[in-house]
Order: sequence, then structure tokens, then C-alpha cells
Amino acid sequence: MATFQYLARDAAGGRVDGILESSDGAALADVLAANGLTLVRASEVAPGAAADATWIARLLSPKVTTDDLLLFFRQLSTLLKAGVPILRALRGLQESATSRRFGKVLSDLQQQLEGGRDLSTSMQHDAKIFSPYMVSMVRVGEVTGRLPEVLQGLFLQMNFERESRDQAKAALRYPIFVIFTAIAALAAVNVFVIPAFAKVYKSLHAELPLYTTILIAISDFSVRYWPLLIGLLAAIASALSYAMRTERGREIRDRLVLLLPVFGPLLRKAALARFTKSFGLAVNAGVPVVDALEVALETTDNVVLSKRIRTMRSAAEHG
Repeated sequence: MATFQYLARDAAGGRVDGILESSDGAALADVLAANGLTLVRASEVAPGAAADATWIARLLSPKVTTDDLLLFFRQLSTLLKAGVPILRALRGLQESATSRRFGKVLSDLQQQLEGGRDLSTSMQHDAKIFSPYMVSMVRVGEVTGRLPEVLQGLFLQMNFERESRDQAKAALRYPIFVIFTAIAALAAVNVFVIPAFAKVYKSLHAELPLYTTILIAISDFSVRYWPLLIGLLAAIASALSYAMRTERGREIRDRLVLLLPVFGPLLRKAALARFTKSFGLAVNAGVPVVDALEVALETTDNVVLSKRIRTMRSAAEHG
């Protein structure tokens, strides 16, 4: 198999660029024709150059957004309910896609389907875009013959999650702004205000209270050794970032988040709302309760709650 960089035109005459593996130019033209594209020009590229070109294209192309996925699930559900074959539906969605990156994803799905795979298996090849929960629900829809209904349910679920996250962000935005403003004010006082008063006190040769002496010492240390403080903060941030990538670190973080006053209950309710919505969608799609609990775990985004739900699943599994 060789790798070709091609230029093609769609049915509307629009330009389509891409990289594709094929045995030869004729086979490449046949594959593109099956996707509604007419090959204009193709050139064989070295494997390393193809990888570099693909990496650069992915870097420069816009990311797939939640709006892209919402539109995809809603439109695909509508087309399938209208009796449009899935390949033709994907081709139509690709031609109308506003995002080049998502158009490439739809093209990949078409090629996977033409190779004999089902939609859920094809979606697994884009794991960064389609979550395991989405793949599991699409697989359920294919098995039960209710794919249009499941896709519509995914659209409603994702729309609900987006609204919940937007509401949580709106509720947290002002407190976070106040905290950062307070930190900035304290830093300014520590670096600019206290040193000015320290000079005055020093000129008076007055005996200062203990707390005032401590504040002046902290300010003096901050002014003299600020590079050390910045390095220390960077090291702490790096250590926390590494810890958050571990299972134990995420569990500690999520446990502390749930214990926060005001914010903890708010985030807990949001996570449980996403879980119950996902669980209801899975059960309505015909998934057994035990399996639905496992599928819905993907939407909690909290290790502590996930462990409790997994315990509940184990208890339900044992009767």
C-alpha cells in the first residue's frame, strides 16, 4: 500500500485535500468516487513525509467542538429516521460540515463503513472525539435496531451536559475572580506597600510588634528571592500536574472538591445529574440495568462518585 496526497472536487465543485493509502492511483480514484469526490491530482509521498503532513494538518486545523458533535448526532438521527442509508447520510453531512477537521472525521467513518465495519467500531478509531460512552450507546442502538432514537438521545444528553457545565462555570466564575483578585492584591501589598512602610519604620528606630516584624520579613524575602519563589511555585505546579495524572491523585482531588463548602454540593449534583441522565438513556435504549450502570460511569467525571456507583453496580449484579 502506498500513501497518496490528493486534490479532489466534491459534487458542488469545492476543493478537498487529503492523504490516503491506496494500492495505486486508479484504486484511489475509485475510493474517492465512492465518497462522491472526483480526483483531480494525486502524488505519492514517502511515509515519513505523509506523517509530517498529517501532523501539521491536524495542528493547524480547528478542533472538533461540542457543537460539531451535537449537530452530527441530531442530523444523523433525523436522516436515519427519514430512511436515508447511513453511508449517504454521512456523505451529505460531510459535504455540509463547517469544520474541515470534522469533515475529515466523517470521511474516515465512511471509509470504515465501506470496509465492512459497523458505526460503533468505526467511531472507536477516533477515540479522542467519540468517547467510550458514545461508542457504547451507538453499539446498543445497532444491536437493538433503535439507532436513530439512541442518536437523538445522545444529542439530548450532550446538550444537557453542556448546559449543566455552563451553569456550573457561571456559578464559579465570580468566586474564582474574587480569589485571584485577592491574591493579586496581597502580592502587590507584599512587594510594593510593605517595603515602603518598612523604610519608614527603620528610619524611626521604633520597636515593632511581632506580627509587623513577620510581615516585613516575608515581604523582604519575597522582594529579594522572587526568582526562587517563582521556581518553587513552578515545581509545585508540575508536581500537582503529575499527581493529577495518577489514579490516586485524581481520587484525592475529587474527594477534596466534593468537600468544598458551597461548590462541593453544586458539583456533586451536576455530576449525579449527568449520571442519571446517561443511565436513563441507556435503560430506555434496552440496556440491562447492570450494564447501563457501567456505561453511565463514563459521564460522572469524578473518581469518588464512580467508585460508589461501581460498588452499587456490583451489589446489583449479585442480586
